[in-house]
Amino acid sequence: MEFSWTTDVDIVKNSCFEVKCTDELNDLRLGASIKENCQTCFSDWNKCSGHFGHYRLMNIPLVHPLMVSAARKALKTIGTARKIKISQNSLQILKEGEWKVLTYYDIEKDLNDYLEAEESRKMTDFHWLRWAVPISPPCLRPTCYTPERGTSFNDITHRLSSIVRMDKALQQSIDMNPMNKVEHRRYAVRLQLAYTLLFFVPQGARESRELSAIADRFKGKEGRLRQSLLGKRITFSARTVITGDPCLRLTELGVPIEVAEKLTKPVRVAAYNYEYLEGLLAKQQIKYVNRAAMRFNPVFRKVHLKVGDLCHVKLQDGMRVLFNRQPTLWYSSVQCLYVRRMNRKTFSINCEITPAFNADCK
Repeated sequence: MEFSWTTDVDIVKNSCFEVKCTDELNDLRLGASIKENCQTCFSDWNKCSGHFGHYRLMNIPLVHPLMVSAARKALKTIGTARKIKISQNSLQILKEGEWKVLTYYDIEKDLNDYLEAEESRKMTDFHWLRWAVPISPPCLRPTCYTPERGTSFNDITHRLSSIVRMDKALQQSIDMNPMNKVEHRRYAVRLQLAYTLLFFVPQGARESRELSAIADRFKGKEGRLRQSLLGKRITFSARTVITGDPCLRLTELGVPIEVAEKLTKPVRVAAYNYEYLEGLLAKQQIKYVNRAAMRFNPVFRKVHLKVGDLCHVKLQDGMRVLFNRQPTLWYSSVQCLYVRRMNRKTFSINCEITPAFNADCK
Protein backbone atom coordinates (compact mmCIF):
# COMPACT_ATOMS: atom_id res chain seq x y z
CA MET A 1 0.00 0.00 0.00
CA GLU A 2 1.34 3.41 -0.98
CA PHE A 3 0.03 6.77 0.22
CA SER A 4 0.46 9.89 -1.87
CA TRP A 5 -1.08 13.30 -2.44
CA THR A 6 -3.97 13.51 -4.88
CA THR A 7 -2.81 15.31 -8.01
CA ASP A 8 -4.79 17.52 -10.37
CA VAL A 9 -4.97 14.62 -12.81
CA ASP A 10 -6.55 12.41 -10.14
CA ILE A 11 -9.05 15.12 -9.20
CA VAL A 12 -10.18 15.55 -12.81
CA LYS A 13 -10.22 11.79 -13.41
CA ASN A 14 -12.45 11.11 -10.39
CA SER A 15 -14.73 14.06 -11.16
CA CYS A 16 -18.17 13.59 -12.67
CA PHE A 17 -18.23 17.05 -14.31
CA GLU A 18 -16.53 20.44 -14.26
CA VAL A 19 -18.17 23.22 -12.27
CA LYS A 20 -18.26 26.48 -14.20
CA CYS A 21 -20.07 28.87 -11.85
CA THR A 22 -21.39 29.12 -8.29
CA ASP A 23 -24.89 28.02 -9.34
CA GLU A 24 -23.52 24.57 -10.18
CA LEU A 25 -22.12 23.90 -6.68
CA ASN A 26 -25.42 22.18 -5.79
CA ASP A 27 -25.99 20.64 -9.21
CA LEU A 28 -27.88 17.34 -9.28
CA ARG A 29 -24.95 15.71 -11.06
CA LEU A 30 -23.07 15.95 -7.75
CA GLY A 31 -25.75 14.09 -5.86
CA ALA A 32 -29.46 13.72 -5.23
CA SER A 33 -31.61 16.16 -3.33
CA ILE A 34 -34.60 15.29 -1.16
CA LYS A 35 -37.03 16.01 -4.01
CA GLU A 36 -35.03 14.98 -7.09
CA ASN A 37 -32.85 12.01 -8.03
CA CYS A 38 -29.15 12.19 -8.83
CA GLN A 39 -28.36 12.89 -12.49
CA THR A 40 -25.19 10.75 -12.41
CA CYS A 41 -26.33 7.46 -10.83
CA PHE A 42 -30.10 8.24 -11.03
CA SER A 43 -30.64 7.11 -7.43
CA ASP A 44 -32.62 8.92 -4.76
CA TRP A 45 -31.12 10.68 -1.74
CA ASN A 46 -31.34 7.54 0.38
CA LYS A 47 -29.10 5.49 -1.96
CA CYS A 48 -26.86 8.06 -3.68
CA SER A 49 -23.60 8.60 -1.77
CA GLY A 50 -22.70 11.65 -3.83
CA HIS A 51 -20.14 12.33 -6.57
CA PHE A 52 -17.18 14.70 -6.62
CA GLY A 53 -16.83 17.42 -9.21
CA HIS A 54 -13.99 19.84 -9.87
CA TYR A 55 -13.40 23.49 -10.65
CA ARG A 56 -10.41 24.42 -12.81
CA LEU A 57 -8.70 27.72 -12.07
CA MET A 58 -8.65 29.93 -15.12
CA ASN A 59 -5.47 31.97 -14.75
CA ILE A 60 -2.99 30.98 -12.03
CA PRO A 61 -2.42 27.93 -9.81
CA LEU A 62 -2.71 28.16 -6.04
CA VAL A 63 -0.42 26.93 -3.27
CA HIS A 64 -2.09 24.06 -1.41
CA PRO A 65 -2.53 25.05 2.27
CA LEU A 66 -1.64 21.54 3.45
CA MET A 67 1.64 21.55 1.52
CA VAL A 68 3.10 24.91 2.48
CA SER A 69 6.14 23.27 4.12
CA ALA A 70 6.94 21.32 0.95
CA ALA A 71 6.39 24.46 -1.12
CA ARG A 72 8.79 26.52 1.02
CA LYS A 73 11.42 23.80 0.81
CA ALA A 74 11.04 23.54 -2.97
CA LEU A 75 11.33 27.30 -3.41
CA LYS A 76 14.56 27.28 -1.41
CA THR A 77 15.88 24.54 -3.69
CA ILE A 78 14.97 26.54 -6.77
CA GLY A 79 16.88 29.50 -5.42
CA THR A 80 14.30 32.19 -4.75
CA ALA A 81 16.12 35.34 -3.73
CA ARG A 82 13.45 36.72 -1.41
CA LYS A 83 12.74 35.52 2.09
CA ILE A 84 9.72 33.23 2.56
CA LYS A 85 8.05 32.19 5.78
CA ILE A 86 4.96 30.25 6.86
CA SER A 87 2.35 32.23 8.74
CA GLN A 88 -1.27 31.34 9.45
CA ASN A 89 -1.17 28.25 7.19
CA SER A 90 -0.02 30.24 4.17
CA LEU A 91 3.26 31.30 2.60
CA GLN A 92 4.35 34.90 2.98
CA ILE A 93 7.09 36.67 1.07
CA LEU A 94 9.13 39.71 2.13
CA LYS A 95 8.49 42.55 -0.32
CA GLU A 96 9.50 46.16 0.22
CA GLY A 97 10.12 45.51 3.91
CA GLU A 98 6.67 43.98 4.50
CA TRP A 99 5.44 40.41 4.69
CA LYS A 100 2.75 39.77 2.11
CA VAL A 101 0.82 36.68 1.03
CA LEU A 102 2.74 34.75 -1.63
CA THR A 103 1.01 34.20 -4.96
CA TYR A 104 2.01 32.58 -8.22
CA TYR A 105 2.92 36.01 -9.65
CA ASP A 106 5.71 36.30 -7.05
CA ILE A 107 7.42 33.05 -8.04
CA GLU A 108 6.49 32.77 -11.72
CA LYS A 109 9.82 34.09 -12.99
CA ASP A 110 11.86 31.86 -10.64
CA LEU A 111 9.91 28.77 -11.67
CA ASN A 112 10.29 29.50 -15.38
CA ASP A 113 14.04 30.08 -15.03
CA TYR A 114 14.41 26.82 -13.10
CA LEU A 115 12.44 24.84 -15.70
CA GLU A 116 14.57 26.27 -18.51
CA ALA A 117 17.74 25.19 -16.72
CA GLU A 118 16.35 21.77 -15.77
CA GLU A 119 14.82 20.43 -18.97
CA SER A 120 13.85 17.14 -17.32
CA ARG A 121 11.51 18.90 -14.88
CA LYS A 122 7.96 20.00 -15.63
CA MET A 123 5.52 22.34 -13.97
CA THR A 124 3.40 19.33 -12.93
CA ASP A 125 6.29 18.15 -10.75
CA PHE A 126 5.41 20.89 -8.28
CA HIS A 127 2.48 19.09 -6.65
CA TRP A 128 1.94 21.93 -4.20
CA LEU A 129 0.71 24.10 -7.08
CA ARG A 130 -2.92 23.25 -7.80
CA TRP A 131 -5.00 24.08 -10.85
CA ALA A 132 -8.03 21.95 -9.90
CA VAL A 133 -10.20 22.36 -6.80
CA PRO A 134 -12.31 19.31 -5.84
CA ILE A 135 -15.99 20.05 -5.31
CA SER A 136 -17.51 17.80 -2.65
CA PRO A 137 -21.03 16.40 -3.12
CA PRO A 138 -23.96 18.24 -1.49
CA CYS A 139 -24.51 15.43 1.01
CA LEU A 140 -21.22 16.46 2.68
CA ARG A 141 -22.35 20.09 2.84
CA PRO A 142 -26.16 19.87 3.05
CA THR A 143 -28.36 22.86 2.35
CA CYS A 144 -30.92 23.80 5.00
CA TYR A 145 -34.43 24.94 4.03
CA THR A 146 -36.52 26.88 6.56
CA PRO A 147 -39.83 28.72 6.02
CA GLU A 148 -38.56 31.82 7.83
CA ARG A 149 -35.07 32.21 6.28
CA GLY A 150 -35.50 30.25 3.08
CA THR A 151 -32.42 28.50 1.71
CA SER A 152 -29.32 28.44 3.94
CA PHE A 153 -26.18 27.09 2.34
CA ASN A 154 -23.51 25.19 4.25
CA ASP A 155 -20.33 26.97 5.33
CA ILE A 156 -18.20 24.81 3.01
CA THR A 157 -20.45 25.85 0.13
CA HIS A 158 -19.80 29.51 0.96
CA ARG A 159 -16.04 28.83 1.01
CA LEU A 160 -16.18 27.16 -2.42
CA SER A 161 -18.33 30.00 -3.76
CA SER A 162 -15.75 32.58 -2.70
CA ILE A 163 -13.02 30.70 -4.61
CA VAL A 164 -15.11 30.61 -7.78
CA ARG A 165 -16.10 34.28 -7.46
CA MET A 166 -12.54 35.48 -6.88
CA ASP A 167 -11.25 33.45 -9.82
CA LYS A 168 -13.93 34.98 -12.04
CA ALA A 169 -13.03 38.46 -10.74
CA LEU A 170 -9.35 37.86 -11.56
CA GLN A 171 -10.25 36.74 -15.07
CA GLN A 172 -12.43 39.82 -15.56
CA SER A 173 -9.62 42.10 -14.36
CA ILE A 174 -7.18 40.51 -16.82
CA ASP A 175 -9.63 40.86 -19.70
CA MET A 176 -10.27 44.54 -18.94
CA ASN A 177 -6.64 45.56 -18.46
CA PRO A 178 -3.94 42.91 -19.02
CA MET A 179 -1.16 45.34 -17.99
CA ASN A 180 -2.51 46.24 -14.54
CA LYS A 181 -0.31 43.83 -12.56
CA VAL A 182 -1.04 45.52 -9.22
CA GLU A 183 -4.75 44.88 -9.60
CA HIS A 184 -4.11 41.32 -10.72
CA ARG A 185 -1.95 40.61 -7.72
CA ARG A 186 -4.59 42.04 -5.37
CA TYR A 187 -7.17 39.62 -6.74
CA ALA A 188 -4.60 36.79 -6.65
CA VAL A 189 -3.98 37.42 -2.93
CA ARG A 190 -7.69 37.30 -2.19
CA LEU A 191 -8.00 34.11 -4.25
CA GLN A 192 -5.14 32.46 -2.35
CA LEU A 193 -6.67 33.49 0.98
CA ALA A 194 -10.06 32.11 -0.08
CA TYR A 195 -8.36 28.78 -0.90
CA THR A 196 -6.62 28.75 2.50
CA LEU A 197 -9.84 29.56 4.35
CA LEU A 198 -11.45 26.51 2.76
CA PHE A 199 -9.14 24.36 4.91
CA PHE A 200 -8.33 26.55 7.91
CA VAL A 201 -10.07 29.38 9.74
CA PRO A 202 -8.07 32.48 10.75
CA GLN A 203 -6.08 32.10 13.94
CA GLY A 204 -6.90 34.07 17.05
CA ALA A 205 -10.28 35.03 18.48
CA ARG A 206 -13.15 33.72 16.36
CA GLU A 207 -16.40 35.55 15.91
CA SER A 208 -19.65 33.73 16.61
CA ARG A 209 -20.68 34.00 12.95
CA GLU A 210 -17.31 32.96 11.55
CA LEU A 211 -17.68 30.32 8.82
CA SER A 212 -16.28 26.90 9.59
CA ALA A 213 -13.66 25.13 7.45
CA ILE A 214 -12.68 21.57 6.58
CA ALA A 215 -10.22 21.44 9.50
CA ASP A 216 -13.08 22.09 11.95
CA ARG A 217 -14.68 18.82 10.91
CA PHE A 218 -11.65 16.78 11.95
CA LYS A 219 -9.94 18.45 14.91
CA GLY A 220 -11.10 18.74 18.48
CA LYS A 221 -13.31 16.60 20.68
CA GLU A 222 -16.33 17.06 18.42
CA GLY A 223 -14.33 16.32 15.27
CA ARG A 224 -14.69 13.33 13.00
CA LEU A 225 -11.69 11.49 14.45
CA ARG A 226 -12.34 11.68 18.19
CA GLN A 227 -16.13 11.79 17.97
CA SER A 228 -16.73 9.06 15.38
CA LEU A 229 -13.69 7.07 14.27
CA LEU A 230 -12.00 6.77 17.66
CA GLY A 231 -15.19 6.66 19.72
CA LYS A 232 -15.85 3.81 22.12
CA ARG A 233 -19.64 4.11 21.84
CA ILE A 234 -20.24 0.47 20.97
CA THR A 235 -22.69 -2.24 21.93
CA PHE A 236 -21.94 -4.95 24.52
CA SER A 237 -19.93 -2.53 26.67
CA ALA A 238 -20.08 -1.03 30.17
CA ARG A 239 -18.09 1.56 32.08
CA THR A 240 -17.47 2.19 35.76
CA VAL A 241 -14.70 2.72 38.34
CA ILE A 242 -11.99 0.06 38.87
CA THR A 243 -10.68 -1.15 42.22
CA GLY A 244 -7.96 -3.57 43.25
CA ASP A 245 -8.74 -6.95 44.82
CA PRO A 246 -5.84 -9.22 45.89
CA CYS A 247 -8.21 -12.20 46.17
CA LEU A 248 -8.82 -12.31 42.42
CA ARG A 249 -6.63 -14.28 40.07
CA LEU A 250 -4.40 -12.45 37.62
CA THR A 251 -6.68 -13.49 34.76
CA GLU A 252 -9.99 -12.64 36.46
CA LEU A 253 -12.15 -9.53 36.28
CA GLY A 254 -14.69 -8.84 38.98
CA VAL A 255 -17.90 -7.67 37.28
CA PRO A 256 -20.79 -6.15 39.28
CA ILE A 257 -23.91 -8.31 39.15
CA GLU A 258 -25.91 -5.27 38.03
CA VAL A 259 -23.64 -4.96 34.97
CA ALA A 260 -23.54 -8.72 34.33
CA GLU A 261 -27.34 -8.84 34.25
CA LYS A 262 -27.46 -6.16 31.51
CA LEU A 263 -24.52 -7.10 29.30
CA THR A 264 -24.98 -10.10 27.03
CA LYS A 265 -22.76 -12.26 24.89
CA PRO A 266 -24.12 -13.92 21.71
CA VAL A 267 -23.78 -17.72 21.83
CA ARG A 268 -24.84 -19.99 18.98
CA VAL A 269 -26.82 -23.07 20.00
CA ALA A 270 -25.06 -26.32 19.03
CA ALA A 271 -25.19 -29.96 20.07
CA TYR A 272 -22.31 -29.65 22.53
CA ASN A 273 -23.78 -26.69 24.48
CA TYR A 274 -27.50 -27.39 24.15
CA GLU A 275 -27.97 -28.64 27.73
CA TYR A 276 -25.84 -25.78 29.13
CA LEU A 277 -27.97 -23.16 27.38
CA GLU A 278 -31.19 -24.91 28.41
CA GLY A 279 -30.04 -24.65 32.02
CA LEU A 280 -29.31 -20.93 31.62
CA LEU A 281 -32.71 -20.46 30.02
CA ALA A 282 -34.36 -22.08 33.01
CA LYS A 283 -32.44 -19.72 35.33
CA GLN A 284 -33.54 -16.69 33.27
CA GLN A 285 -29.95 -15.98 32.25
CA ILE A 286 -30.77 -15.60 28.53
CA LYS A 287 -32.05 -12.16 27.63
CA TYR A 288 -33.53 -13.07 24.23
CA VAL A 289 -33.21 -15.62 21.44
CA ASN A 290 -32.78 -14.84 17.74
CA ARG A 291 -34.15 -17.34 15.23
CA ALA A 292 -33.92 -16.40 11.56
CA ALA A 293 -35.47 -12.91 11.37
CA MET A 294 -37.43 -13.29 14.63
CA ARG A 295 -36.51 -12.41 18.20
CA PHE A 296 -38.07 -14.11 21.23
CA ASN A 297 -38.04 -12.79 24.81
CA PRO A 298 -38.23 -15.64 27.36
CA VAL A 299 -39.92 -13.32 29.86
CA PHE A 300 -43.06 -13.00 27.73
CA ARG A 301 -43.26 -16.44 26.11
CA LYS A 302 -41.89 -19.93 26.57
CA VAL A 303 -39.02 -20.64 24.21
CA HIS A 304 -37.72 -24.07 23.17
CA LEU A 305 -34.16 -23.81 21.89
CA LYS A 306 -33.19 -25.25 18.53
CA VAL A 307 -29.76 -25.88 17.07
CA GLY A 308 -28.79 -22.75 15.14
CA ASP A 309 -30.52 -20.25 17.43
CA LEU A 310 -28.51 -17.28 18.66
CA CYS A 311 -28.85 -16.79 22.41
CA HIS A 312 -27.87 -13.50 24.03
CA VAL A 313 -26.57 -14.86 27.33
CA LYS A 314 -26.01 -12.64 30.35
CA LEU A 315 -22.40 -12.57 31.53
CA GLN A 316 -21.53 -15.75 33.44
CA ASP A 317 -18.52 -16.79 35.48
CA GLY A 318 -15.69 -17.90 33.21
CA MET A 319 -16.76 -15.94 30.13
CA ARG A 320 -13.99 -14.06 28.38
CA VAL A 321 -14.33 -10.30 27.89
CA LEU A 322 -12.06 -7.45 26.78
CA PHE A 323 -11.16 -5.03 29.54
CA ASN A 324 -9.85 -1.58 28.57
CA ARG A 325 -8.72 1.40 30.60
CA GLN A 326 -8.29 4.75 28.90
CA PRO A 327 -6.04 6.30 27.82
CA THR A 328 -5.11 3.31 25.67
CA LEU A 329 -1.39 4.04 25.47
CA TRP A 330 -0.10 0.58 24.55
CA TYR A 331 -1.31 -2.93 23.79
CA SER A 332 -1.54 -4.00 27.45
CA SER A 333 -4.18 -1.33 28.05
CA VAL A 334 -6.64 -3.81 26.51
CA GLN A 335 -6.58 -7.35 27.93
CA CYS A 336 -8.79 -10.42 27.77
CA LEU A 337 -9.94 -11.51 31.25
CA TYR A 338 -12.33 -14.09 32.69
CA VAL A 339 -15.57 -12.83 34.23
CA ARG A 340 -16.29 -13.34 37.92
CA ARG A 341 -19.66 -12.01 39.05
CA MET A 342 -19.36 -10.08 42.31
CA ASN A 343 -21.82 -8.21 44.52
CA ARG A 344 -20.22 -4.76 44.28
CA LYS A 345 -20.46 -1.56 42.24
CA THR A 346 -17.02 -1.42 40.58
CA PHE A 347 -14.87 -3.50 38.28
CA SER A 348 -12.20 -5.37 40.24
CA ILE A 349 -8.80 -6.58 39.09
CA ASN A 350 -5.83 -8.07 40.85
CA CYS A 351 -3.45 -5.42 42.19
CA GLU A 352 -0.50 -7.01 40.37
CA ILE A 353 -1.87 -6.21 36.88
CA THR A 354 -2.79 -2.58 37.58
CA PRO A 355 0.57 -1.25 36.23
CA ALA A 356 -0.24 -2.68 32.81
CA PHE A 357 -3.37 -0.51 32.72
CA ASN A 358 -1.45 2.47 34.16
CA ALA A 359 -3.90 2.41 37.08
CA ASP A 360 -3.17 3.41 40.67
CA CYS A 361 -3.93 0.93 43.44
CA LYS A 362 -3.71 1.73 47.14
